[in-house]
Amino acid sequence: MFILDSDSVDPATIVRWPLGLFHSGSSKCKQIAQFINMNYPYCEVAGLNYQIGSIISDDIQKEMDAFKAFYKDASLIFDATAEIGVRHYLSRLAEKSDVPFVSIYGTNNGWGGVIIRVVPNRTEGCWMCFRYWIDDGTIPIPSGDPSEQIQPIGCADPTFTGSSFDLMNITLAGVRLAISTLCADSKNGYPDVDYDVSTVSLRDEKGIPIPPDWKTYKLSKHPNCPYCK
Repeated sequence: MFILDSDSVDPATIVRWPLGLFHSGSSKCKQIAQFINMNYPYCEVAGLNYQIGSIISDDIQKEMDAFKAFYKDASLIFDATAEIGVRHYLSRLAEKSDVPFVSIYGTNNGWGGVIIRVVPNRTEGCWMCFRYWIDDGTIPIPSGDPSEQIQPIGCADPTFTGSSFDLMNITLAGVRLAISTLCADSKNGYPDVDYDVSTVSLRDEKGIPIPPDWKTYKLSKHPNCPYCK
């Protein structure tokens, strides 16, 4: 397993960090890789502290070299960046590398979330098709808090106040989808699913918590998608 992240553990958002305040100031990917390697001996994890898109115009090779290590021999690319430009980039990288792509994100303040999977030669549409289906309303996105994001003291970027126990519904569903994808061709492995996109609403439009309301969709080609025409 290869983890890529440029972020460090920030005390201001420690509520959503699973390993505790002790790791504040250290690299997230390196701490997670160390934790998994120490506690799960059948796993081998490496972490790279790197920010996608941080290159300057005359240093494009640096990013290409970083990504060769990232996706070399990859069986699946899992995106949890919650950044639309990076999701687009990773989805295209997965397509060109002929590996499955799983992407997850939550709506503002953790009111809901989205999980999408694209499997080469099996999923009809692509990530860009998914964006077009969202734009025309065919795949509705769960509600998010209409209020603006906040910037906690000591945190470099705006964020939202969603709780970890809400957001875990999204992350665990993403892991479940990744495992089912990796085991799809195994006779005795975890069963595969028959959907490509799933959404969950954790609150109603007024912000009142509700039982997780899941909906699933097949991802077909969109007629306006520039990649799948």
